[in-house]
Amino acid sequence: MSSILKLIRVPRWASVGVCVLVVALIGMGFRSWFQTPTRNLIFISLDTTRADRLGCYGWKDASTPVLDGLASRGVLFERAYAPVPLTLPSHTTMFTGLYPPEHGVHNNGQASLPASLPTLATELQASGYDTAAFVAAFVLDKKFGLSRGFDHYNDDLSQADQSLHGHHRYREGRIVSSSAMQWIERRKENSFFCWIHLFDPHFPYSSHPDRFKDQFASDPYDGELAYVDQEIGRLLKKLDEAELLESTTIVIVGDHGESLNEHGERAHGMTLYEPVLRVPLLIINAPGSTAGHRVAQPVSLVDLLPTLLESMQGRKDLQCSGRSLLPCLRGESLDPGNCYAETDEPFQTAHWAPQKALINSNFKYIRSPKPELYDLQADPGELNNLASISPDLLQEMDTQLMAMEHAMADRVTKAIELTDQERQTLNSLGYASPGSAPPTDTAGLRDVKDMLPWYNLLNDATEMMDAGRYDLAEPALRQIVAADDQYFLAHGDL
Repeated sequence: MSSILKLIRVPRWASVGVCVLVVALIGMGFRSWFQTPTRNLIFISLDTTRADRLGCYGWKDASTPVLDGLASRGVLFERAYAPVPLTLPSHTTMFTGLYPPEHGVHNNGQASLPASLPTLATELQASGYDTAAFVAAFVLDKKFGLSRGFDHYNDDLSQADQSLHGHHRYREGRIVSSSAMQWIERRKENSFFCWIHLFDPHFPYSSHPDRFKDQFASDPYDGELAYVDQEIGRLLKKLDEAELLESTTIVIVGDHGESLNEHGERAHGMTLYEPVLRVPLLIINAPGSTAGHRVAQPVSLVDLLPTLLESMQGRKDLQCSGRSLLPCLRGESLDPGNCYAETDEPFQTAHWAPQKALINSNFKYIRSPKPELYDLQADPGELNNLASISPDLLQEMDTQLMAMEHAMADRVTKAIELTDQERQTLNSLGYASPGSAPPTDTAGLRDVKDMLPWYNLLNDATEMMDAGRYDLAEPALRQIVAADDQYFLAHGDL
C-alpha cells in the first residue's frame, strides 16, 4: 500500500473500493491523474507527397537533405500506404487508428468525424499534454472534426497568398511552420503535441524561384518538396536552439501521393496505384528506436495511432484497426499483414465505380469493374495486370479484402453543411462536393480507368472557361457528354 493510503484510516471495504475506482479511472483513460508526460511529439504531415520523390527513398534528382538526414537518424518505412488518396479521410485514419468505413469519413468536405471517437489529440490531451495544430488548407478546417483534443487549432487562412486564385488559396509552409514555432517557444513546462500540416506539394505547384532560382523550373513538384524540406530544417533548428530536440519524437508522413500523369491520372483521388498510395513515413527519436533502420514490410497509416501511444505511453488497450509498429522501431521484424485502401471519388465525381484495394508483401489487388492484380516486387510500376492469368490468386485476395470489410463496422456520419464559397473551394482543389454514398452493387458502373481521359478533358475545359475561352470549352464539353451522357458535372458546365 502507498504511503498516502497508509496515512488514511479507512475500513477495509473502502480501501477495496478505492482500488476499484483507481483501476476504473485508468481504464477510462484518466492517465493524467497518475503520470506526467515526459516526451514531446511533433507530427508533420506532408500533403500530396509520394515517397519515391524524396532522396531517402531513392529519387536521384531530389533536393531533400533535411529529410534524408532525418532518415539516417530515425526509422524509415519503405512501404507505408495511405488508406485513401485524399487529405481529410487519410488524416482521420492517422489520428483514429480506424479505416474510413469505421470512422465514416470517406471524402473531403462531406462528413465530420463523430464526436464519440477518440483521437491521438484527445488521448494525449487527457494525459496532460499541451496540444496544438497548424493546418494549411480549408480541407482540414475545424468543422470536419479533427480539432477535438487540440487546445489550439490554427486553421486561419487570412494570411494565404492573395495572388492565387481565390479557391486555391492556402497558407504557405513558411507561415504555418512559423506559427507552430511561436507556439512551441511558449511551452515552458508541459510536454506538448504539435501537428503541423504542410500543403505546398499540392497542385498548383510552385518552383519557388525566390529560393531556388531556376533549379526546378521544369519540375515544380520537386521544387515544392525542396521547399517543405527547408521548412522542416527551420523547425529542427528552432527545436535545437530551445534544447527540445532530444526530448521530442518527430513523425513525418505523407497523407497521400500524386500521380504526376502516371496511369492516366494527373493528380490524385481517382485511382489506387502506388504513386498516390505509397507515402513517406519517418519516425525519429522514438524511445528505444534503432537509428537508420529501414522497414521493408508494408504498413498502413492506420498503424500510427497505436504505435505512438504505445511508444510514448505504453498503451496497449486501444480499440482500433491499426497495429503497433513498435517492434519495427526497435529494429525487429514485423509479422506480415494486409493493408486496405479505397476511393469513392470516381463515384462522387461522375457516378463511376468506386475502387478498393488490398496490399500485402508481394501483391496488390484493385477491385473495380475491370479488376487488377500486380506483383509489386517484379512490377513496381504496375504495368502488367495479372488478373486474367492468375484467377485463383485474384479470388484469394478478393476473399481477404471481403474479410477486412466485414470486420469493419460501418459508421454513418453526419453530413456537413457547406456554404457556396466552401463548396467552390473544394471543387477548385479537384474534390467533389457532397453527394450520396456509392451503392452496394456497383455492377454496371463505368471503370475509372476508361474514363480518366474525359475527366482530364473536363478539367481542361474548366480552365478554358476560367480564362474566358468559352469558344474552346464548349466543344470539349460536348465531346465529354457524347462519351458519357451521365457525366453530370459536364452537363452542368454546358
